Amino acid sequence: MLSKLFSSRTHKFEQIARKILLCAGIGSGASVDSSGEACVFKVLSKNLKSPYCIFDVGANKGDYATLCLKALNGGG
Repeated sequence: MLSKLFSSRTHKFEQIARKILLCAGIGSGASVDSSGEACVFKVLSKNLKSPYCIFDVGANKGDYATLCLKALNGGG
């Protein structure tokens, strides 16, 4: 019944979000290079077209924000 409440597009976003969380290594404390956070952009590029809206809500050194900028500019 719940599936009828959600559009197929919402369901697709939910599936992508699950893949991103699995790849991101959330809470691992590892660097962005070894935690799997770079995988987010592989999943995005395979499943969604740009533009993307990325939130980096951490309060650290900005490594993930740097990774986002590199990936979105074709360097990641």
